[in-house]
Amino acid sequence: AEEPPSFLRKWGAFGSEPGQFFAPWGVATSPDGSIFVADRYNHRVQVFSYDGIFIAQWGSFGSAPGQFNEPVAITVDGSGNVLVIDSQNHRVQRFARDGAFLASWGGLGSDSGLFNTPYGIALDSSNEVYVADRYNYRIQKFTPTGEFLTTWGDSGAADGEFDEPLDVAVGSGDVVYVADALNHRIQIFTDDGSWIGK
Repeated sequence: AEEPPSFLRKWGAFGSEPGQFFAPWGVATSPDGSIFVADRYNHRVQVFSYDGIFIAQWGSFGSAPGQFNEPVAITVDGSGNVLVIDSQNHRVQRFARDGAFLASWGGLGSDSGLFNTPYGIALDSSNEVYVADRYNYRIQKFTPTGEFLTTWGDSGAADGEFDEPLDVAVGSGDVVYVADALNHRIQIFTDDGSWIGK
């Protein structure tokens, strides 16, 4: 029988000082082994070494570029850029690895390219961006720089419909997996939104 995983280490405690957290909600790793954490109610991103040593932080509460209102999900692209779901500002923000603000896109609304409380983010093999748009009940797809490509989904329980999609992941062959939270299922799609299964 396989041995159970061994506990390695932990870090953090409740608070707002560097290395402390208030509801950390998303975590991602970069190619160099750094760990990025979306520290939701501290409205910031924190960066750590692979063994949990604090490196840097950026962000504060607000809606200006580089500020956050409840960052909940985070990912790192192949160039080391950091993409953050800024949920209550209804946008995606993109930063350089050192936290320098690069771009943002979105805003509150139901038109293509806008969001209503985005909640999950994932990248495919071409660094195209998939966003779980929670209260618009859909997935939206963008270029690496935020240009809208396509969207799929609607409110409901049929195949290809969602009731609060809360997360998205992209696997081998750019197959897209969506956590369809209140329908209590995972749905599977091609990278252009064609339904594969559940």
